[in-house]
Amino acid sequence: VVMVWLRAQLVQFADAVRLPILWAVFRDPAAVGDSAVTISCWLFALGLFAPWVGVANKAIIAECAPPAVLGSAVAMNAALEGIFSALFGGPLVGWLSEAVFGYDLPPLGETVAEMEEELRAHNAEALGQALLFMTAVPWVICLALYTLIHLTYPKECAASRGGSVRT
Repeated sequence: VVMVWLRAQLVQFADAVRLPILWAVFRDPAAVGDSAVTISCWLFALGLFAPWVGVANKAIIAECAPPAVLGSAVAMNAALEGIFSALFGGPLVGWLSEAVFGYDLPPLGETVAEMEEELRAHNAEALGQALLFMTAVPWVICLALYTLIHLTYPKECAASRGGSVRT
């Protein structure tokens, strides 16, 4: 039971740490700085915490799923993550950047390199806000839902394992 709690706490910690980093990178570039080394350090920190959720999910599934369906449960988790990100991630970033944050397409036949600098900066801001929204909102939802795991997981895991929880 202690390991269950620690894994859920690990996911919540990773989400809580990477959200401010994400905010700083996309919404407060002055806090990040303009040096390549500083930006690299911020992005390294973001990348350091990003995989923790997936790793913890696999461990939680491995603890809770009955041995007969363990492989299928891990595969289903990976498939659902991939399907949702492919179906909703990119398309919603594009839609949000245009419809909500004001991304303007270049005139017909004009490349991005030929666009006015002001329009390019505006479009970069719109894309950044859309990326921030489509990253931060799922992470906040993940953070909130992992709070519920503290209430349900030990009982569900014990029931699926025939009354014993692996720790």
